[in-house]
Amino acid sequence: MARGTKLPLTPDQVREQWRQLQPDMPGAVSMRFETMINRVLPDIHINMYHPDLEVLEGLAAALEDELRGISGVSEVSNGMSSRFSEIDLQVRPGARLGGLTETRLGDQVQEAFQGIVVDQLPQGDHEVPVVLRLPEVQSDSLGHLEQLPVRLADQSVAPLIALAAPERRERPAVIQHFDRNRSVSVTAYVDPRLTSPGRVMTYLENGFLASLAGEWQGARWAVAGKPVSIEKFVNYLTVGYAAALLAMFFVLTMMFGRYWQPVLILLAIPFGMVGAFLGHMLLGHDLTLWSIIGVVAVSGVVINDNLVLIDRVNQLRPACESLREALLESLAGRIRPIVLTTLTTSLAVAPLAFETSPQAAFLVPMAVSLGFGVLFASLTTIFMVPAMMMAAEDVVRFLRRLRSINHRVSEQDSVEEAYRVGLQAAESGQRVNPYRNDVLGASWEAGVSDGRC
Repeated sequence: MARGTKLPLTPDQVREQWRQLQPDMPGAVSMRFETMINRVLPDIHINMYHPDLEVLEGLAAALEDELRGISGVSEVSNGMSSRFSEIDLQVRPGARLGGLTETRLGDQVQEAFQGIVVDQLPQGDHEVPVVLRLPEVQSDSLGHLEQLPVRLADQSVAPLIALAAPERRERPAVIQHFDRNRSVSVTAYVDPRLTSPGRVMTYLENGFLASLAGEWQGARWAVAGKPVSIEKFVNYLTVGYAAALLAMFFVLTMMFGRYWQPVLILLAIPFGMVGAFLGHMLLGHDLTLWSIIGVVAVSGVVINDNLVLIDRVNQLRPACESLREALLESLAGRIRPIVLTTLTTSLAVAPLAFETSPQAAFLVPMAVSLGFGVLFASLTTIFMVPAMMMAAEDVVRFLRRLRSINHRVSEQDSVEEAYRVGLQAAESGQRVNPYRNDVLGASWEAGVSDGRC
């Protein structure tokens, strides 16, 4: 197909159709259909534990059948599905009376089929072992094993079939252990268009896994693999994110000398999150761990616009007659850097946000979160932050009026208290100095003068 030609099917559609058309392959342990260059870990990963190997095989097979019956679950893999043939040799009673044991019989079989080292030939700076064993044409079938000459304790020789009973058994090729406990892993992939890993796990926990201990005595299970890694990462990110927010609030409080303005600055963070989620919805992307990382990055970027605006308001507030005038002048002087910062950030991540190559697919959600989060939060800075500052100013003014009504002026007040009463009088419009004491009266007038600025 020529470069630039639009594909009739997406890679995901090709994968799903191939998966539906592909029949079961005899002897295949598992089949994987992937559209990503990077390896994708299973969405469902459950470890089963039991000391009895046969019971553990039954547990794994039952869970595998349960997963295969759930819509949207595919590529179910059982850690014990890969098997190999094992030949068990049981010494006959007559041979045991002749002094033959399983240990001596096993040693002779091993020497015949796997060989024994009879010499070491020097070659350069190392030695090459010389192994003596049966030729391949005499050791490639069960018939050759049955006719193997076995030496007894009295040095007599007899064929193995006369001394022992060979029994062929099928055994798992891999027997897993975790924390010294015998285990088996059952994994599966989930189609997000039909269901989710959380729903599948809830279904299993309320059904098959809930009755596990009752049906198989001593059996237990645990979630492992990708789900556990995601849980640990989210917990770590949550703690680190909360600590970062507290640190930002502490620094902003020290900078502004009050509490409500840092809260206004940090209010841009939720709007940045909303913008990131809206970006995923508009572009049709699913939320991933990289999306959450992008949201965390947005939190550190979006507060810059609020910080610039509120800091400028604080600088202009003493020279302005009202907060409204200070806000209008601050917006007029700061809207250009706010818009430029937003556009440069959004346009910088736009190529990655709209990238379609498989190599960059895992980074696309992070770019979407960053670009749309900054864009939406900046609109909040321009339109909502001034409104919230005006509302906060009205609330503060109302509380001061209530305090001035409840406060009784006394000539025994301190200078600081007289100054606060003057600030409250400026908010309420009071013009009469209630103090007769010259010092307290001067403090009151200073408060009125500062309150009007």
